[in-house]
Amino acid sequence: MDFGISLTTFLLGMVTFLVTLMMVWSRTGRTYANLPPKGPPEWPIIGSLLSLAGEHPPHQILANMAKKYGPIFSMQMGSFYAVVLSDYSLIKQAFAKSGDDFSDRPKIAMIEHLAEGKGLISGYNSPAQIEQRRFTFSALRSLGMGKFRMEETISEEIQHLIKSFTERNTQPFIPFHDITVSVSNVICWLNFGKRFEYNDDDFKGVLEALFGIVEITEIGGVFNFLPFLRFLPGSGLKKCFKHKAIFDKHMYPLIRKIKQSYDDKFESAECYIHMYADKIAEAAKQNIVPNLFNDGNMVLAVADLFVAGTETTATTLKWALLYMVVNQDVQKRVQEELDRVVGVDRLPSLLDKPNLPYTEATLLEIQRKASIVPLGVPHAPVQDTILYGYDIPKGTVVLPNLWAIHHDPNLWKNPDEFNPDRFLKPDTKHVVQREELIPFSIGRRRCIGEELAKVELYLFFTHLLCRFHFILPPGAPQPTMEGRSLATFVPHDYSLCAIPRCRDKDFEES
Repeated sequence: MDFGISLTTFLLGMVTFLVTLMMVWSRTGRTYANLPPKGPPEWPIIGSLLSLAGEHPPHQILANMAKKYGPIFSMQMGSFYAVVLSDYSLIKQAFAKSGDDFSDRPKIAMIEHLAEGKGLISGYNSPAQIEQRRFTFSALRSLGMGKFRMEETISEEIQHLIKSFTERNTQPFIPFHDITVSVSNVICWLNFGKRFEYNDDDFKGVLEALFGIVEITEIGGVFNFLPFLRFLPGSGLKKCFKHKAIFDKHMYPLIRKIKQSYDDKFESAECYIHMYADKIAEAAKQNIVPNLFNDGNMVLAVADLFVAGTETTATTLKWALLYMVVNQDVQKRVQEELDRVVGVDRLPSLLDKPNLPYTEATLLEIQRKASIVPLGVPHAPVQDTILYGYDIPKGTVVLPNLWAIHHDPNLWKNPDEFNPDRFLKPDTKHVVQREELIPFSIGRRRCIGEELAKVELYLFFTHLLCRFHFILPPGAPQPTMEGRSLATFVPHDYSLCAIPRCRDKDFEES
């Protein structure tokens, strides 16, 4: 046995253990007049983490805790002091009305290691981060995000997905991979200015990078809360760096290729990378904040758009098909509305959307029930602040339990039921827009791709339900409606059969 290595490992573990202990003490040992009510019992070092272990996912456990400790309560999560918000008015006050106060992100170990606290989603609040988000939102709007000009691109990609489903020849299959590939190609068009054939080596590499990053978010959870564990075997840190290396291996050359082609061939920007390249050149000429617009930040921004833009929309569509398979009456009613409004000689467009209230209500109910980002993205106050009379220290991890909001019986009648009619007015002809439905969060740091996601969900969902009727495979058991926590809250694998619908006229997307 190599005692030198063992001793070094032991000493590192002890030092980190003591540092973590001091961090926990310093977090909880400050004097504040009125901290939020304490939640579950705490243990040395790990705090209340054990209370989150169980048969139910963390967001459901926290929602049950809120019934006991109140809509705002605090708990020690390893080295983090956290405050959990389970009431819509609290989340609105914190993130919308007091958005500047809660616009930071907590210092999470995995983000520190992999992105140094930068990026559009998890980047710490700073003038540079604010400017990055402002530029990105403007760039995406220029590229057509949320507008009719994106419709043609998305609809073209959906045709490839329809072709893939058709080739299954009504046989059972798990639709997850096909959906992810199709949605990611839409994001590729935004980022790279092109879609990829599914067998393209660059595209395969991009997808490998995507799946690796999703896995990183799953394995990084333990040492996020207990950073000293990263020095121990099996902590997952090496795996994180492995997947980061896979990402860099595929993404950097692809971005360089797209950037070089812009320099050589294009007169105007055709995609996000082109627009970012222009911004880098502009910043260099004007000597604007040297570390703001550069190749490194561009890669992080592209990665954020790719991962968030693919994973969230794809996960929602996976839930959407599952809810249609399980709720055949809802699927039939959506298809009847589509046939009545759109007809049989074309596919739905954005212009049809106002005339499809039940379809829209169904999409809203899917987002409510699925709540694919159940605890949102953690916020942190930029300085010591007050929320509803409670002191919230700087650096606190603020967790908005969006799942709890979307399943609050005080807001939703029979919240566990899947019922699209809850989003319809009594005449069933108009949609009720409920402000308490916040799948994209709320406030200054809400999802930057919200408008694109809404267009994608509508087009993918309506096109698929026009072309196919989705059923369970003959003899298959009822699939579970429980999910599992990865980068998003995803359904467990399920199989379905895509049965081509009888249409009076075969057609191609125009």
